[in-house]
Amino acid sequence: MMRKEYTKFNAIKFSTDFYFLQWRIAGDSESAKFWINFINENPEKKVEIDAAIRIIDSIRINDYRFTDDELHSEWMRIQASIPKYSGRRVKMWRCLAIASCFAILLGFHYISNIYNSSKTGATYMLAKAEKNDEIRLVLGDNSSISFNQNTDFTYDKTGNIVVSNMTKEKIISQKKIIAGLQPNKLIVPKGKRSSLILSDGSKIWINSGSTLQFPSKFAPNRREIGVDGEIYIEVSKDANRPFIVKTSRFEVKVLGTKFNVSAYKEDAKNEVALVEGSVKVMDKLGRKTNIKPNELLTVSANNFHKEYVDVYNYISWKDGIFRFVNEPLKNILIRLSRYYNISIDCADDIRDINISGKLVLFDNPEMALNSISIIIPVKYKNDNGKIIFSKKTIK
Repeated sequence: MMRKEYTKFNAIKFSTDFYFLQWRIAGDSESAKFWINFINENPEKKVEIDAAIRIIDSIRINDYRFTDDELHSEWMRIQASIPKYSGRRVKMWRCLAIASCFAILLGFHYISNIYNSSKTGATYMLAKAEKNDEIRLVLGDNSSISFNQNTDFTYDKTGNIVVSNMTKEKIISQKKIIAGLQPNKLIVPKGKRSSLILSDGSKIWINSGSTLQFPSKFAPNRREIGVDGEIYIEVSKDANRPFIVKTSRFEVKVLGTKFNVSAYKEDAKNEVALVEGSVKVMDKLGRKTNIKPNELLTVSANNFHKEYVDVYNYISWKDGIFRFVNEPLKNILIRLSRYYNISIDCADDIRDINISGKLVLFDNPEMALNSISIIIPVKYKNDNGKIIFSKKTIK
């Protein structure tokens, strides 16, 4: 069993870890022994492990259904594609891969094509869409600090910053920060995620390809941040200081609430999804509206549109999962392209295939892409650095 820093894992990390999935899916005795011992030695991680088990057990893909002939053909293809190497461990990997792939065909999505890690030259090299893939914190004096891993930031009431990721934790002192209301920028490129706790205690999850502008300390009578991209935010209540999120098209005003804002400049439509509380939205044309919990507001150039939704579909990305209902394939691929920082497109005749279910956002993007190619009749290839999906003919 490969030793990892499992004591630092949360539920999402556990639920996408190969060895954890090996235990939960294949029921391997060696894995079971390891994890039982781990739980006994680290009882404080039991809550996270239980949550990871619930994630694995709850994930379903329920939109496309294979016919019996298609299911048989896919089952034969999966078996043929996994090499029959000798050795107990490799045989176990093969059984796990087959079991997990067939589970997807039956309607359950756990993991996919783990065998790629042991096949030489069989995987696609997924090209990065951009060279700059580091998270950058730009301070009020225009100095900047870069991080090559997903990183969490916490501002304390004095303006000091605690920076932490999987490998280290450090404090950036107040001396490096312009005092008062000079704005900072947190730039999260495609392929990375981050989180930030502001000086008032509000917590923000920042999705891929997003830029957040914020002060080290808020003004006495107003809290304001700027967003280009997507965030989920839990605003600390403060009746004397409204909280305002500004985007290029609109602003959201609240006192204390939880909501998601998707406001990428390149998107024709932006969205606000409210989890709890109440928010007021006003766009650049002066149009105003209030939204209630479980309402989605879509903002376009011409109008506001409100509808009741399952709001978790719009915030699941912060948990390392994409959940969607009757979502066109083209939209899912756009989100995956941003999330993994890879260039993805699809043929016109499959762009509007609707998918419902959940997709685990594994660290390896090929696992997510392969999952889609098993769930619905599509395939993909690397075409000069761009991943292209096309229709798959089941023989």
